[in-house]
Amino acid sequence: NADIGIVIENPPCNYNVDIRTKYACDNSYATCIFNSDDGNNTLDISSLKGQLITGVYNKTQDTYLAYTPCQNVVKCENQSVMAYIYNLKSGQCNGYLAEWDSNVSPNYINAAGLWQFVYKNGEKCTYNGTTSLVSFEVDWVCNQGAVKPEVMESKKVNECYYKMVINSVLACG
Repeated sequence: NADIGIVIENPPCNYNVDIRTKYACDNSYATCIFNSDDGNNTLDISSLKGQLITGVYNKTQDTYLAYTPCQNVVKCENQSVMAYIYNLKSGQCNGYLAEWDSNVSPNYINAAGLWQFVYKNGEKCTYNGTTSLVSFEVDWVCNQGAVKPEVMESKKVNECYYKMVINSVLACG
């Protein structure tokens, strides 16, 4: 049970191979299935683990919020994280927003068909004189027509709070 990821040749004849397997990390293949409190609705985003979902950050077309559901896949500031700010021009991470935490449960809002996750474990930040950790909100919204996840909104709410809204048929379960 392994997936071959990126293969890079470092001449002459030296190769780096990225292999993803559930045996390498404790949390890399953690469950990614969530149930509403009443048990009538399910969000299963297991099929998206390891995939990068990006949304144009609203202040500039060259900066994106990037998110890998249920897994710390991307490197930012020398650590593996689940969500970060990425500058396309420089090819650099501008800061990380959240790490995967299997203890974070979504709030399901039935009337809106919305699953709301709030991760409060990003890098340190200061807002209105208070130092805390960056919060990253991910809203999965039911949309029967969105076979692939569609980022509808990707924004900075304040210095310490970022938000991504994703439409997906996966949120309709």
